[in-house]
Amino acid sequence: MKKNAFIGFDGFIDQLVRPVKSRENDKIVYYSTISEFAQKLASAAGKSADIEIITQAVKLGGNAPIMADALGKLDVDSLCAGAMGSIGSAEYATFSQSKISEIVSLCDPAYTYAYEFNDGKLMFADIDKIMALDYSLIRSAIGTQRLTAMMDRDLIALVNWSFLPAMHEVWSYILSEVMPILPKKKRHIFFDIADPSKRSSDEICNVFKLMGQFVRYGNVTIGLNENEAVRAYAAISGYSSDTELTTIALRLADYSKADSVVIHPIGYSVAASGGETVTEKGETTSNPVVTTGGGDNFNAGFCKGLLDGQDMSACLKLGMDVGFRYVSGKF
Repeated sequence: MKKNAFIGFDGFIDQLVRPVKSRENDKIVYYSTISEFAQKLASAAGKSADIEIITQAVKLGGNAPIMADALGKLDVDSLCAGAMGSIGSAEYATFSQSKISEIVSLCDPAYTYAYEFNDGKLMFADIDKIMALDYSLIRSAIGTQRLTAMMDRDLIALVNWSFLPAMHEVWSYILSEVMPILPKKKRHIFFDIADPSKRSSDEICNVFKLMGQFVRYGNVTIGLNENEAVRAYAAISGYSSDTELTTIALRLADYSKADSVVIHPIGYSVAASGGETVTEKGETTSNPVVTTGGGDNFNAGFCKGLLDGQDMSACLKLGMDVGFRYVSGKF
């Protein structure tokens, strides 16, 4: 039987750009690394700079839509709720052309300029339009009963806590009012808090405790990239970032009481579950076609493995495979 998933609650239009270093005989040379670009910016301090950018693509964005689209490509029936514009708008059309099975849009999307480099990305987001996406909007636009029906799926993925100030209240509402009335069944609950660098240590500690409480209603996994994991570990333990990722994963799992914590740096991934860790290596490319959304595609692949009943090692491998194919332009 085909598996299904609910993913919420953000939504962006991503404009992917490459900053131009030089033009040589009609050949465009891009800044290849973030550090190279940073040096250029630093040299402009106290002066000014004029930097050309070239748009590579304009596409759907946001952790929820990108993950939902990737799950759709993996033959999972995905329902995505979030900020995707009104029906008939150009923004809505961007999302409706994806592999997302069902879209429930609550407001207009935010916009992101994603500066792409071979070793990563810098994302500049204007989130004003989705600041209205809060508990009151979700409850008035959808209602508890309908939201419960929407979330009655094999996988529930709640993402992008960090960017949206109201998301803690939304997740608390889901925990207290939606999860207790969901039909009891085996289900996976996946969290991706996104980059928490703007959040205080107390807020980070509180959200890890909140995520752990969902274990009463399903198998809980918390997914993080390396920077997110290091920041969370520093908030919870107060230790330096030199700690091994396996140790970080174990500590975050123990603190939150989640069933599993998964960390996916470039080239490998680690998971802590049941007091044990697993590490798997994956493919990398020095010339990615796109990097924005790579983590969301990893999450989709990993969750597809969970839905198929695979063990943690296989889930990590599938996540890395999907992520690699995405950044290589093959997915």
